[in-house]
Amino acid sequence: MDYPEIMENPEKTVQVATAGEALIDLIVQSDGRYEPCPGGAVFNLSRALARQGVNTLYLNPLSRDRFGRQLAAALTGDGVQLACPQPIAQSTSLAVVGLDDAGHPDYVFYRQDVADRAVTADSLIQSCHRVPALEMVYTGALALSPEDAGRYLPWLRVQHQAGSVVVMRMPSCVNASGMRRWPPLNECVPTLRPISATCASAWRCGRGGASTARATARLPSRCGSTMPSTTRRQAAMN
Repeated sequence: MDYPEIMENPEKTVQVATAGEALIDLIVQSDGRYEPCPGGAVFNLSRALARQGVNTLYLNPLSRDRFGRQLAAALTGDGVQLACPQPIAQSTSLAVVGLDDAGHPDYVFYRQDVADRAVTADSLIQSCHRVPALEMVYTGALALSPEDAGRYLPWLRVQHQAGSVVVMRMPSCVNASGMRRWPPLNECVPTLRPISATCASAWRCGRGGASTARATARLPSRCGSTMPSTTRRQAAMN
């Protein structure tokens, strides 16, 4: 299948912006072959929100290699807008997925000089500044690794101050009870608590619309944690 070089964004008012990994899972098969599958926690969540009718903007760039075009086509096919519709030269992130001795998924990541990490805090902030109706931002998983703290934590801090609800999916290495003690996240904003029910719990802490609340209520319960905001984005941007 051929994928277009540049994806066209639909004219929609963005409600949610997502930032983080979009990658290809190379999943080992019984005969030893590896099947490439589009994946990544933030990539999957972006598509799920768009399928639920939430106007979603994915902030990270994607590669111009074939895998990158496949990821872009999957996002835009579900209605996700791309903050960076022009592909870039860096390659697509890869995750080799097998099973350990206990039968649990075992991941090896290849993420050096890859497209979805070719972002800066400033580029994320500027992309969100261009979306005056933005109500919520989401990140998590690999984006919260310590080596990427300089990319994402300043952006999260600015979005929190601007009035957006900030939702994060916890990295697998950090459980809910240990989240507050994890220094990079603890420095982001002083109010950090786990979501105990659904993503809609996070949405009710902010100013999200009814349609988005209904959509997020149908998403999986282990969405991460929320940093409630008391400052309205419009006031902060003026």
